Amino acid sequence: MPRENDQPMTRVFSTNRGVREFYQGFSINTILPKAITISDFESKAILVKNRSFIDKENRFLLMREAANFKEFEKLQLDSDFLIFLNHSQYLFKFFDELASENIEIESLREFDTYALFDEHLDVLEDLKQRYMKLLDENSFVDRVNLGKLYTLNEDYLKNLGEIHMRLDGFLSRYETTLFQKCSKLIPFYIDFELNKYNKKSINIFEKLGFELKENCRYKIDLSNGKILTCEDIKKENIEAEVKIFNTRVSQIGFVNSNIAKFIDDGLMPENIAVVLPDESLAVYLKEFDTYNNLNFAMGFSLKNSNLYKRVEAISLYQNTNENEEKCRIKRVGISQDILKHIKGNWKKKTPYAKTISLINEILELDARESEQEIFKEEIFRFSKFLSRLDFLNLEQHFKLFMKRLKERSQDDIRGGKITVMGLLETRGANFEGVIVPDFSDEFVPRRSGKDLFLNTQIRKRVDLPTKKDREDLQKYYYNQLFLGAKKVAICSVANETTMPSRFLDELGLRYEVSPTSIYNSVLFNKRENFTPIVGEIKNTSYSLKNSDLTATKLNTLLTCRRKFYFRYIKRLIEPQNILTDSNAKIGLKLHSALERVFSQSDVASNPNQLLGHLKDELLDSKSRELEEFELRNWLQELGEFVKNEKLRYEEGYRVYKNEIELKSKFEGFNIKGKIDRIDIKDKKLYVIDYKSGNVDKLLKQKLENETNFQLEFYYLLASNIATVEEVYYYDLKSGKLMPEIMLEQKLEKLKDLLNDLKEPLRDFDMCEKHSTCVYCPYKKLCLR
Repeated sequence: MPRENDQPMTRVFSTNRGVREFYQGFSINTILPKAITISDFESKAILVKNRSFIDKENRFLLMREAANFKEFEKLQLDSDFLIFLNHSQYLFKFFDELASENIEIESLREFDTYALFDEHLDVLEDLKQRYMKLLDENSFVDRVNLGKLYTLNEDYLKNLGEIHMRLDGFLSRYETTLFQKCSKLIPFYIDFELNKYNKKSINIFEKLGFELKENCRYKIDLSNGKILTCEDIKKENIEAEVKIFNTRVSQIGFVNSNIAKFIDDGLMPENIAVVLPDESLAVYLKEFDTYNNLNFAMGFSLKNSNLYKRVEAISLYQNTNENEEKCRIKRVGISQDILKHIKGNWKKKTPYAKTISLINEILELDARESEQEIFKEEIFRFSKFLSRLDFLNLEQHFKLFMKRLKERSQDDIRGGKITVMGLLETRGANFEGVIVPDFSDEFVPRRSGKDLFLNTQIRKRVDLPTKKDREDLQKYYYNQLFLGAKKVAICSVANETTMPSRFLDELGLRYEVSPTSIYNSVLFNKRENFTPIVGEIKNTSYSLKNSDLTATKLNTLLTCRRKFYFRYIKRLIEPQNILTDSNAKIGLKLHSALERVFSQSDVASNPNQLLGHLKDELLDSKSRELEEFELRNWLQELGEFVKNEKLRYEEGYRVYKNEIELKSKFEGFNIKGKIDRIDIKDKKLYVIDYKSGNVDKLLKQKLENETNFQLEFYYLLASNIATVEEVYYYDLKSGKLMPEIMLEQKLEKLKDLLNDLKEPLRDFDMCEKHSTCVYCPYKKLCLR
């Protein structure tokens, strides 16, 4: 089709970045040609009469309604609302892909040689028909039925004039058909390059009558079926610096270092891109972007917003009520009034208006002004969605809202000049400097998600994109990006869980392992002999006589005075340790269960009854799976313990007190302690401290090195009630009572120690033994 002299022209690019780069090539006073993205062109080039395009909320709801038939169970997709919400992506992916390639489900059956998916295909066909019927009834158009309903928007196309499209990757059959129809109405030209990574494009264009070969740059006239130009692409070697690290965060130092290096070498910041194979690394990059040099093209996920964190904190608190979640609630600033409103309705069917009111109340706590508009828009859309879901409870409302926030992002408006982007955003773009972290086998190329309904063999036979096709397309994007750059820097992580991408070998690139410390110095400006609290410590005075003294407090002081300072003077809350906190929780549960069980009279006389009571106390509905597993193990360990309790009962011992807190005076100090249990026999007391850990270690300490005086404290405290005959550690695993055989000697040593501590403390130096610091929660404050 010949071009008329006054024919307008429109450039079409894969991404908005490509459009911007095109316009940057013109001077200010020039009349600019029109430029749009391929997705804009595809959406505006067609019309669907008397229909509206379905939004994602209605799309899901109609699919859920369509799935309401008995045979749907054969797909083994859970029908629970929230689970189906997640699993519906597999259904939409399947139907959308078939629609984009103009393939009917019936044709798949012809190539399913072993009838592996036959039953599933029957159900999917039925589901599709039911869904399309609902689309018709509601006057919606979806990708599933778009190909059969659209007509060309001829006025729009004629206004565009000649189409000059830059193609990156390959076309679907739907796109090919659409572009062919457009090419019969207006001149349509396509520019593209072919190499070994996008060979699938050859098949697409060959079916249109074009004879193409690899390693060529083409311009074709789709309207007249002609190849206008064909240029051989000279093979170029890619030169890049490639470094390997053993931690992911070390890559950030490499990125920042190479940005500085590229700028020193004369590259403009606007021409440098940091490309992320896995966009989760953006969180780390932002944390270390001290001077706001970076511009995150993907924006910032609302998952990191205060609103999301508060809604998540409430959800975790309501479902677990653990100490960790209580601290989280306090940290994010949720009031008790809000929690009261939520508590009684958490598992109840809740009117959507009440949920929206609660979310708005949470939002008003302190949402940033920049976030207000996007939150209000999301809350409005969410309220419309919820109004159709009157069967959900408040917990489900919150989970649904959290899922929606995770899927939204906020634009980066900080003004950084160096672009951070995902791989797909680089299509058609050119950068002089390219930096790619995370170039590992896990992310490059990224493996596509599991395909529930098709295998590779069927995909090949019906000419659907295979796993290899998708991975090759990613390689094509990387290859084009590197070839168009003047400078390339790549890094990856290599450790026991990940390795550098094998694509490095295909590109002919070799890597070297880099010491982490070199690039960490870019991130962390550590001053070896600096700590902000040293001067404060030297000027501190503290008297043990001014407050209660416990055995634990004294033990901390004798072990490490610096730790004592942080815990008892500064009162710094210890960070949580998953392993030790878990053990502590189990220990607390055991103590609580023993206290409640032994509060019942004569329970020790029957071992089976005693064990049954302990089981009832230990295993409750609030225990998490791992915790319940550990508690069940403990129940098996308590066999010897209950036997010994029966023997003690028969010998005349009776439980006198449980978990009793006592105070007394000793050598001028106010000593205090909470004793697990006191037994009585013949008017004499027997003090017991339960132990679920290693008891031998407590009893084998040399007297001169002793710091633990717990039983001695208990002896002194209980002596105010009556004569104490013996003090024990009770080993719950072995069921044995382990007496304190050095009671007299340790009481004498305790007197000497307290005499030395009567004057106010002024020295809070670190302990000499480094082994003490291994599990200390304050070790980073000491820079040890």
